[in-house]
Amino acid sequence: MTWYDEWCQALLSPGSPAPAGLSTWNGSDPAQRFAVYRNNVLVVLRDALADTFPALRDHLGHSTFADLALDYVCQYPPHSPILADYGHSFPDWLVKQQVLRQLPSWCHELARLERAYVDSFHAADAETPTLVDWQHLLADEQRLVHSRPQLHPSLHLIEVQHEILPLWAASQEAARLSHPLDLEDERPTPSLRFHTLCVLREEEEVAVVVLSQDAALALKRIASGSSLAEALADIDDEPLRIQLLAHWIRLPLFCAL
Repeated sequence: MTWYDEWCQALLSPGSPAPAGLSTWNGSDPAQRFAVYRNNVLVVLRDALADTFPALRDHLGHSTFADLALDYVCQYPPHSPILADYGHSFPDWLVKQQVLRQLPSWCHELARLERAYVDSFHAADAETPTLVDWQHLLADEQRLVHSRPQLHPSLHLIEVQHEILPLWAASQEAARLSHPLDLEDERPTPSLRFHTLCVLREEEEVAVVVLSQDAALALKRIASGSSLAEALADIDDEPLRIQLLAHWIRLPLFCAL
């Protein structure tokens, strides 16, 4: 093990001794100085996760979340200096923790929603089709058959089995009103309902929309490379198909037709 590896391992291991060979300019205890530095690093990374997953922190309780976050930080340090990018594997990591720590079964789903929210906010800008673009496409039957729209970079589709949107919305409202939540002793029990959430950015605001089953299936098909006609093929109800297209025209779901 190199000295660098030893340093990194000690940095992510609370309570472990400082790496050998450290010295200080003023003769103070290097182990104590290293302990302070290590604590600062761990706290910054733990707080970065709290910034990305505030609703999860609120509904699990701040102390429970802090313990979870610290364990995750020690196992999965960041690979980028951009703290907003940190924690992409946190929702999947929570799946195992839900069993080991007897956490609510909706934890990882709420975390996926919050991770997608941050990713959507920071996604690249892209021009969305205009009404004229849509008119030209829908007027050309041959082009309509072969058109393969590209989803906007800010769009994320999340399949969930629990009604997590009210949990997320309650935390958002509390943050807006500067009323911090800490619900560790009264954890909610969202009802079971399989559905798909769509996270997308409209100008500078990120929106979360509950999709109908038909809309979710159509967007998933487009995401996998299907044409617009193929994506809508199973919707036999003409008014429903028209209504779905109207929503697609209004929302910034695509960056190319």
